[in-house]
Amino acid sequence: MMNRIRGKWKLLIFLLILGGAFLVTRQGADSTQGKDELIATFDNGIGGMDTMIRNGKALTLEVGSKSGEVEGLEWKDKSAFNYDTKKELEEGKGIVSAEEGFQMKLVVAYHMQQSIYSAGAAHYPLANVSTQANIKNLKINGQAVDEVKEYVDADGHTWYLWYFKNLKLREDENVVSFE
Repeated sequence: MMNRIRGKWKLLIFLLILGGAFLVTRQGADSTQGKDELIATFDNGIGGMDTMIRNGKALTLEVGSKSGEVEGLEWKDKSAFNYDTKKELEEGKGIVSAEEGFQMKLVVAYHMQQSIYSAGAAHYPLANVSTQANIKNLKINGQAVDEVKEYVDADGHTWYLWYFKNLKLREDENVVSFE
């Protein structure tokens, strides 16, 4: 039974990723396409900085080391800045509820965390963007978000950049709340 449920989740995640890739390729160029824009830095709690970079609709989190140098470790969300789609999903207007969508993103984030940690990162960062101000109340597995920064892009959209310094996700059954 559990394997069947996992299989369905994997299929759903694959379809969402495929759909996201399709949306990214179908969207016209935006005002930041092709340019790396440093949009935020966060003290990672181990003597370094983690950096959020935007390039078009893509978000990259570069993971810093104790020496302050980038470890060469990063993870990307290629459609993080797709404003209208993200806003609809976060408002629960998509084919899945906002909570289910968030849970699916955490499954992907878990695997990204495992990759960067096994490649030598000294912590488990988690970051992304939201169109909703209530992201400031985000808790995952009982741990409150460490930092939220507001960012207004060249198109006038307000984004909330959220960041956890060290949140080790579970492979499944992460508990999300907005208390």
